[in-house]
Formats: sequence, structure tokens, C-alpha cells
Amino acid sequence: MKYLYTLLLLLCSLGVTSAQEINPQKALADRLFAEGAASLFSEKPLLAYYQILASYKLDPSGASAFAMGNLLRPSSMEQAAEWYRKAFEADPSNDEYAFQYGYTLASKGETDELLHMLDRHIKLSPSDSRNQLLALGVLLEDRQYDHVSQRLPALLESSHGTPYYAHALQIAQRVAFETHDTDAMNRYLDAALEFNGKSLNDLTALLFDVKENLNAEIAYKLLQKIPPSQRATSNISYAEAAILLDLNRIPEVFGILQRFWKIDTSTPEVAQASLHAFLSGFVSKGLDISPFLPIYKEFIATYPTNFGAQLDLQSILYVLGMHSERQAQLLRMTEEFPSGHPELWNALFQNFISREEFDELYKYFPQAIKQYPKEGSLYLFKSLAEETAGELERARETALQGIAQTDTTETEVISDLYGQVGDICSLQGKYTEAIAAYEESIKLNKKNANALNNYAYFLLGLEQPTVIEKAVRMASKAVALQPGEFRFLDTYGFALFLQGDYLQAEIYLRQAIERAEAALKEDPSSISITSLADYYYHYANVQGELGNLPDSLLYLQKAKELVSTDEIDLAIEKIKRRMESSK
Repeated sequence: MKYLYTLLLLLCSLGVTSAQEINPQKALADRLFAEGAASLFSEKPLLAYYQILASYKLDPSGASAFAMGNLLRPSSMEQAAEWYRKAFEADPSNDEYAFQYGYTLASKGETDELLHMLDRHIKLSPSDSRNQLLALGVLLEDRQYDHVSQRLPALLESSHGTPYYAHALQIAQRVAFETHDTDAMNRYLDAALEFNGKSLNDLTALLFDVKENLNAEIAYKLLQKIPPSQRATSNISYAEAAILLDLNRIPEVFGILQRFWKIDTSTPEVAQASLHAFLSGFVSKGLDISPFLPIYKEFIATYPTNFGAQLDLQSILYVLGMHSERQAQLLRMTEEFPSGHPELWNALFQNFISREEFDELYKYFPQAIKQYPKEGSLYLFKSLAEETAGELERARETALQGIAQTDTTETEVISDLYGQVGDICSLQGKYTEAIAAYEESIKLNKKNANALNNYAYFLLGLEQPTVIEKAVRMASKAVALQPGEFRFLDTYGFALFLQGDYLQAEIYLRQAIERAEAALKEDPSSISITSLADYYYHYANVQGELGNLPDSLLYLQKAKELVSTDEIDLAIEKIKRRMESSK
């Protein structure tokens, strides 16, 4: 009723413009504006909109127009811009009105209107550094360096002693750099050095800003001007190492990394994060990371409970191919971090499997389960090891034991275990049990791409036309979940081949071969020779059906080079006879 009464008062007042009634009308506008603000605070934006709009109609003030702009901005930048314009026109000297109107003009690319508007405003509010920065930012983006240079002195003067001064100096440095004005650049860098010198964080930020926005050479020259006492701190040492890395002065980088983490001002957590950043940088640039090895070993000897450093050392040992040392370090980590990190045992077991050290996995399995009795992934790795070793029944029992022991909330792991049971049963010829296990796996996790793929391949192996369509659907889902996985591409292509869709089959099987060959080149352990021979054989069959006999023969011969079987020999003879008869 209160709001209805307010709106009735408003309706009664419309059209009344006599001098005596101006003050009551203004008072009502103010009241509506205050109620609109209260509605907005109470999360009633629609009511606030009508109250503030009514306030503006009674008294078109900058405040009500600005409030309307803020209300409409999330839904319509165009309407918000118009209200911000009205606010600015009502009070061109208001810094906030000018900034928001200017920002909307900049976002719309209306540069001329923006500069014209800001020039009007700055004449009325010459100390408004923020809007001057907005104008210069637009000019700088358009590479109008002469115009920026003309406006710079006023900005530097008005912003001095404010947080905007650092930004003004950045623009000044950028213009001097782009116009090759070395004297001006040095002058502005000296000013920035003086301005930021009281704070190590600000000084570090300045060095990184110059490195990124100008170049590392200029940043290094600026670094030389910093007093030795400040250069010895961890912050500046970190910046110096980053600059030297960009300059490709690698030995000097490691000289700093060897000592900077020992500085008193650096905590172990910050030091590790810094080392990790440099390690990542070296890896991304393809640089030799072996010099990190002694640094990390010394760091871990000092801070043995720093988990991040231990993980970084794991990565270094892996990249350097130091598998035995990596394995030993993983074992130490399981002792130093006995809870909360089952992934350590997973990594260790995976390492055992890749090196076919199954007895080692079996030896440590009881210790791992003692620490993590409900960790299903440990049972999965043990089952995989047993399967690889040819102990199929034992592998199946381990997977079933894992299903029984794993926390029921861990549906993804249980799904993987059921998928493992399905894989083993298919190898054992227990087809009914395999189907039941695969179905349960997918029921628990519809996005289990591995289970979908393996189930599809299993169904294709049954050679029953009635299940091919189901196999195609499952293989398609697996590819959709992991489009780049060559195993899944081969299964889907093979399924399409058996369905008679040779053109689509050719596309997916070709992709499977391309990705498999690339993976083999990068990591020889990523795919077995037998699997690659299967891919070639499947692709050869498709080419044969498409009538591309030379290509079919080529891929059959490729398969034979990897794995010689009677099936491949017969297929080669068949293609040769077809080629002979087609002459």
C-alpha cells in the first residue's frame, strides 16, 4: 500500500510546474529516489527501477540518471549508455558520471565522442586522473602517440601522489619506447623506480611490467639501478631470474635459483611456488631441466615435508628418465606422507606395471591397503598387474575384492573396477559375466569412456549382427567423450566397417592410425605393436571394400611387418588376386 500511495502522489503531481510547487516536487523526487535505493538494497530491482524512473521524471538529476544506468547495465549496455549520457549532461564535472559514460563509449568504439566528452569533463575537473588515464588508454590503443604525448604532462602532474601515478608512468614509458625516445624512457623509468622503491612488491611488479610491456633488456638495465640491499631480497631475485631467462642467460638464472630460496624473507611455500614457476617455464620452452635436480634435492633436504617440492622432483626425475630414482623417491614419499595422498601409491604401482615389476607391486600392496583400506584404485592397479602377468582369475578376484571394499560413494572407481572385471571375463571367454560387468560399469558411470569402448569391442568380437548397432552406439559415445584417443577411434571405425558404413569407417580408422603413429613416435610405450598392427589390418579391410586395392595391400604389408599371422597372409593373397583379376 505504501508504494501504491507513492505512485498515486506521483500521478497527481504530473503536469504541475508552478514555481510554488517546485520544492514539493523535488522533495517527492528525493523520496522516490531514496525508496528506490532501499528497494535495490532489498534485492527488488524491478521496483527500484520504477521508483528511480519516477524520481527522474519529477526531477531529472544526474544521480537518478546514473542510478538508472547502473540498473540497466547488466541487461542492456545500449540503454545504460544513454542514461549515463543523461547523467553526464546533468553534471559534466562529476568524475564518476564521466568515467562510466566514457567507459561505455570506449566499449562501443566511439573514440571521437569519448575524447570530446572527456575533454569537456577534464576542463571542469582537471585533477581527475582516472578519466585522463581512460582517454590516454584509448589513444594509446590507437597508436596515436603524438596525442598521448601532448596529454601526458597534465596527467603526470594531476596523478602525482595518487595510486594512478604508477599507471601514468607506465603509459609514459610505453610511448617513449614506441617512439624510440631513449632519454624520455630513462627519465620515466627513474621516476617509476623512485615511486615504487618503498615497496618490494611494487618494485617487483614494476620490473615484470617493464619486462612484459617493453623488453627484458630494458628491465635488466632498470634492475641495475636498484640498491644491492633490495636486489638481495627474494622478490627482486625472482624478478631478476625471470628477466635473465628471457635474455637466455641460463647459467645466471640457476645461480640465482640456487640461492634465492635460502633468503630469510622467503617462506618455504613461496620459494617452492617460485621454483615451480621456473621449472614450468623451462619445460614449456623445451630447455634442459637437469640443473633443477640438485636445487630441488637440497630444498627437500631442508624442507622434507614440502609436498609440492616432492611432486616437482617426481616430474624432473620422470622427464630425465631416472625411473629407478623416481621409484625410490615415491616410496619415501609414501612414508613421509602416510595419509591423504593415495595418488602416491597409484603412481608407484603404475611405475611398477610399466616396468613389469609385478612382484614389487605385490610386495607393497599390503602396505598401501593398510594406509588406504577403501582406496579402490589400488585394487585396480593390482588387478591390471595380474592381468598383464597372465593371472586372469587372480586379477578378476582382486577386482571383485576392490568392488566389495571401496566406499560406495566412489562410483567412478567402482565403475572402473567393474569394467576391469568385464575385460578379464571377456579374455576368459565368460561372455555372460563380461556383459553383466560392463553393464554395471556403465550404469554406475555413463561417462566411463574406457568401459564403453571395451564393451563395444567385446560385442564386435562376438560376430553377431544383432549386437553391432549397440556396439556402434557405445563406441560413438566413447569417441565423443575422448575424441583424440586412438583406441576409441579404431573401435568406432571398426564398428562402422562391420555395419557397412565404409566411408565413415575410413575416416575414423585413418584418424586412429595418424594419432597412434604420432603417439608411438613421442612415446614408444604408448601403444603396443600388436594394437597398431590391428589398426593397419582394419584400415586395409576398409580400403578393400572401397576398391582401393593398392592402399589395402600397403596397409596389410604394414601389419605383416609388425605381426605376421596366417590371417594377414591370407588377406594379402586375396588382395593380390583381386588386383590381378582387375587388370
